[in-house]
Amino acid sequence: RVLTRLSLRSSALGEQGGLSLAAAVQQCKSLRYLDLSDNSLGPQAVTKVVHAIEHCGNVTSLDLSRNGFGGAGAHGLVEGLAASTSLREMNLARTELGLDGAEVIAECIMRNASLTRLDLTQNDIPLKGAGDLMRAAALSRTMKALILDHNQPWPSYEGSEVLAHAFVDPIGCDRAAASQTRLEALSLKRCNIRSTAAVRFFSALSHNVSIRQLNLAWNGIRRTGAEELAQALVRAAGSALEELDLRDNLLGQQDALPEALYQVCTQTSHMNRRLRVLHLANNGLTARGASLLGEGLIGFEALEELLLYHNAEIGDAGAEGLAKLLSHRTTPGACRLRRLNLAACGVGDVGCRALAAALGRNESLTDLDLS
Repeated sequence: RVLTRLSLRSSALGEQGGLSLAAAVQQCKSLRYLDLSDNSLGPQAVTKVVHAIEHCGNVTSLDLSRNGFGGAGAHGLVEGLAASTSLREMNLARTELGLDGAEVIAECIMRNASLTRLDLTQNDIPLKGAGDLMRAAALSRTMKALILDHNQPWPSYEGSEVLAHAFVDPIGCDRAAASQTRLEALSLKRCNIRSTAAVRFFSALSHNVSIRQLNLAWNGIRRTGAEELAQALVRAAGSALEELDLRDNLLGQQDALPEALYQVCTQTSHMNRRLRVLHLANNGLTARGASLLGEGLIGFEALEELLLYHNAEIGDAGAEGLAKLLSHRTTPGACRLRRLNLAACGVGDVGCRALAAALGRNESLTDLDLS
C-alpha cells in the first residue's frame, strides 16, 4: 500500500513541525493530496513544503489555507511553485497575503505551467493586487478557476478608473488576453462591486468567451449595472456562461434586473442558449419583478435551475407570473426548467394553484421547492 492522501488540518504543527514534514514529503513519491490548513506555518516552513512538493513531483492538490505566512511566505513560494509541473489545485485562503503577496502570486501564475485552480479568499487583497492576479490568470495557459472572495472592497470607480480597468479589461475588453484565456470559473463574492464598477464589469463580460461559472454574490450591485448585465446575458453571442450566482445583490429593487431583462429580450431576436443555472435568491424581488422574469426568461432555452428563495414579496401574483415559464412545452426554443426554488417567497394557495396548473402542461420540472 502507498500513501496518496494526507490531511493534517488543524494539527498545531507550527514552524518546526512544518519543516520536519517537508523533509518527509520530499521522500513520499506517491503523495497526490496534501492538506496542511490551519497549522500556524510560517514563511520558512511553507517555503520548504512547496520545494519538497516540487522535488516530489506528484502532488496535484495542496491546501495551505489559514496559515498566516503573509507576503514573506509568498516570496518563498515563487521558485518552487514556478518550477512545479504536477500541482493543479492550490488553496491559499486566509494567509494574510495583502498586496505584496498578491503581486508575488501573480508572478507565480505567469511562470507556472500546471496550476488550474487557485483560491485566494479573504486575503486583504486590494483592487490593484486583484487586477494583477486577474491579468496573470487570463494570460496563463493552464488556469481555469480563480477565487478572490471577500478581499478588500472595491473602491468607488470615480478616482479608481485605472485600477478597475486593469481588472475588467482581461475579462473581455482586452481582446488579446480575452481571446487566449482558459479561465472558466471566477468567484468574486463580497468584493463590493457596484455602481459604475459593476457597469464596466458587465460590459467586459459581454465580450468574454471562456467563463462558464461566475459568482458575484453579496456585492450589493443594486440598480446600476442591471441593464449591462441583461445585455451581457442576452446579446453576447459568444458567451460561454452556464452558471451565474447573483444572490444578495438587491437586484429586485425597483424591479431593476427583471425590467432590464424583459426590455432587452423584447427588443432583440437574440436568445441565451448557454445559461443553465441562475441564482437570484434574497434580491428583494417583487411580484411584478417575478412576473417580468417569467416573461424574460422564456427564451433562455438551456435554463435548468432558477433559484429565487428568500424573496418574500414574490407572493401569489409573482408565482402566477412565473407559472408561464412552466407552460411553454410546445414553444420552440423555450426554457425547460428542471428545478425551481421559491422557498420563503410568500407563495400561498392562489400561487400554488397557478403553479400546479402549469405543471399539468410541463414535462421537464423535477424539483419544486415552496417551503
